This record gives sequence, C-alpha cells and structure tokens, in this order.
Amino acid sequence: MDSELRQHEIDALMTAANRSESTGKQHTSVEPWRLEKSGQAGAEQTTVVNGIHEALAKGISQSLGAYLRVSFETAVVSVQQITFRECAEHIAPGTYLLSLQFNGAPAAMEIEQALVFPLIDVLLGGTGQGPAVSRDVTEIEEHVMEGVGKIVCHEIATAWGVDTGECDLIAALTVAQAQNLMSVNDRVMIAEFDSKMGEAAGKVRIIIPAATFNVLLRKLSSESGHTKPFKSLPSHSHVREKLMDCSYPVTLGLTAIQVPLDRILDLQPEQICNLGIPVDQPASLLIAGRNTFEAIPVRQGKKRAAQVGQRKIHSEEKRTGQ
Repeated sequence: MDSELRQHEIDALMTAANRSESTGKQHTSVEPWRLEKSGQAGAEQTTVVNGIHEALAKGISQSLGAYLRVSFETAVVSVQQITFRECAEHIAPGTYLLSLQFNGAPAAMEIEQALVFPLIDVLLGGTGQGPAVSRDVTEIEEHVMEGVGKIVCHEIATAWGVDTGECDLIAALTVAQAQNLMSVNDRVMIAEFDSKMGEAAGKVRIIIPAATFNVLLRKLSSESGHTKPFKSLPSHSHVREKLMDCSYPVTLGLTAIQVPLDRILDLQPEQICNLGIPVDQPASLLIAGRNTFEAIPVRQGKKRAAQVGQRKIHSEEKRTGQ
C-alpha cells in the first residue's frame, strides 16, 4: 500500500480544510453588548420606567410653574445606566449640583447654568431674561435655589411612589466635591430632562444609584402586575386631595398705597405718616400674593386675625363668568 500522498491529494485536503474553517466562521456571530438587550429591562419594566419619568416631568412642570408663577415646561430626554466615573467626567464647569438622599442612598441633581441664573432672576422678582451668565453660583444664590431643589425632591419621591421624606435635599456641591459622592465604579441611572422657562432652556439630570433604581423598579413592576395599571397623571380628585395638605402664605394689609417720596424722606421717629387711606376702609387679605378678600384686622386672644368680608372679583374671573 502506498502511504505517500501525491501533490494533488495534498491540495485537495488543504482545500477541504479551508472550506471547513470558512464554514465554521460563518456560524460565529459577534455583537456589541447593550443594556436594553441584556434581559435586565423587559417590556413591562420599560413601561413602568417611562411612566415614572413622564409623571416626574409633569410634576416638575406643574409644581415649579406654580412656585415661580411662570410657565415651566419639562420633558423626558433619556434614561441610561453608566458608571459614576463616566457620569462625573461629563459634568460641565459651572453646572449647579445638589446632593440628595434618596431611599437611604446618596443621589444627585444637575441643573445646567443656562437655566440656573434665569431661575434665580425670577425668584428674585425679575423676568428671567437677560444676558448669559458664566460663573459659579454664590452662597446667597444657593439659598435662593433651595426651594427649587426641594420641589424637585418632592416630585422624585411622588413619581417613585415613596414617602416624600425619602428624598431629601442635602446641600449644594462643587464639581470637586461631586467626584467623591459615590465610588467611581458604582453604576448609576441618569434621567435627563429638557426644561424651558420663557426664552431660557437647559437640561436637568437626576442621578440615582443603579441598586436603588433596581429595587424600586422591581417593587413598582410587581405592584403594577397585581394592582391597577400605572398612571402617569393623577386624577383631579387626587390633586384636590393633595392640595388640602398644602400651605399658602396669607397676608393682611393695604394695597396700592402711594406716598410722596419727600414725605418719606422727612419722617422722624415717633412721627405719624398719613397714608391717605380712610380708617373705615377694609384691608385686603392676600392669599399666595393674590388679593382675594376684603378683611378687617381683629384679634383672637393674643393672636392677630382677620374678619373676612366680601370676596374680590378679578378681571379674568369677570371675563370667564366665574
């Protein structure tokens, strides 16, 4: 038996081997790993996540609009999971940062500079319009912005269905301080929103540890499977019920008083200033800055009070017949 292979036989074996190797490669498929395809977020969870952040955007729009007394619009842009290292690397200089405590874990909020200073201007009585400002927020401005931070915290807790005390505003942060808020390898969920107030526009980002996000998401997904479907918008009766627990500033005073400047400059201690208002004219009861009722100053024990009289009818109510 001839054990030697002739050249044409060797060539045939090599061709067959190459064909087999080529066929094997055709069955090998390599694809980049993506979070949405990893099985971590199913269709049901995606629905819940979308509902949560749509409700959060709606709540921020309504609550901040009422607080600022201007139109404030917020819309969801994206929700993504990255490492905290990647998150910290993308924080732009001058971004307004707030540290939060959410469900027992550290969290954070970013508001872009393009939106921060118009907000501060409105809170200080301005229109929110003016030249762009590029600097850090001062300590006084941080105190002015506290109300905005607390409102967003309240809306985060409400959207996630936890007690409002589970999301607390801690303090303003510098970019350097923010680097130490979490471990660089911790994974975080970033919800990004586009916000607009008049001509001012900017992004608001909510940063939550992925572990906290997943715990709350599993809880809501479980509840949505056994209870009524998740609703992004509260009913009118629910809104009215919530309003019953709200507090509004009430002021008793005289409005539209005009006194010549020279008379004010000539005032001396213990001198009486004539305001030009008849003594029998009732004062005004202002609720949240709105002139609502005629009222007479009275006393209830050792406390100041107001005897409410006729309700004031405003021009817009006359037009709508309310």
